Order: sequence, then structure tokens, then C-alpha cells
Amino acid sequence: MHNRLALALVAVFHIAFGSTADAQTLVVKDAWVRTAPPGAPTAAYMTIENESTTPAKIVRVASDDFGRAEMHETVMKKDVASMRPVDALEVPARGKVTLAPGGLHLMLYRPARAYGPGDVLHLTLHLEDGRRIPVVATAYKGRPADHAH
Repeated sequence: MHNRLALALVAVFHIAFGSTADAQTLVVKDAWVRTAPPGAPTAAYMTIENESTTPAKIVRVASDDFGRAEMHETVMKKDVASMRPVDALEVPARGKVTLAPGGLHLMLYRPARAYGPGDVLHLTLHLEDGRRIPVVATAYKGRPADHAH
């Protein structure tokens, strides 16, 4: 009898408050990769939303479609843009991080296969807590908005 009561209370708590995993949800939207000449590096962009009440930290990115992937930011010094790697991307609680041209982005090196506009590429975001977030990105020659009809 006590076990049934305990299980019922756990179920009610889960329904009312959600589980820990539910409370730490990242949602990736509008992921895309810029096409590049064969073998050339490229960049990936997206919006990462955190539906959780706690911040999330992305510490690594990987892809079977590329030999190496890194998190970068574009910085301006005396009207000259340059890129530099970042160790992590922090997604604030109930907030978002936008990866876009001229700002934060993912650099992708050594493509494993030829790809072109409209092709789908796969990335994985690795979080500090061990979770992995799969990302499906579409390749575009320019920004996706440039291709809207």
C-alpha cells in the first residue's frame, strides 16, 4: 500500500512540475549551413532556445559530415573582422543564443562528402552535463531568407 502511494505521489509530482530532463530542454531552430567550394571550410548558424529555468552550456560540437567542428565568434578590431574560437556557448535560462553571420557561429572543416543547396547535414551539440542535442541543418548558398519565394 505504501509503495502504491509513493508511486502515485511521484507521478503527481512529475505531472505537476515536470522531470529534471524536461526542465532542461534546448530547442534548435532555423539551423543552416552555408555552401562552400568542395573541401573548403564553412559555417553553420541557428537559434538555440533554452526552455529550462537553468542555464545550459554547450562545450563542444561534432559532426559526421565534417572532420572537425568548432565554436567561433567574429570580432571587429579597427574595422577588421576576425574569428576566434570560443570554449563554450552559454544559453541563459528561459533565453536564447543566436548563431548568425558576423557573430557567433560554428566553423565546419573538412567536409566528409560533397553537398550543395538543399542538402541536409547533421551536427551534434555536446552539453556540459553530458547531454547531446542533435541538429539537422539545411545547406544554402546564401542566407535562407535569400531563397524564400
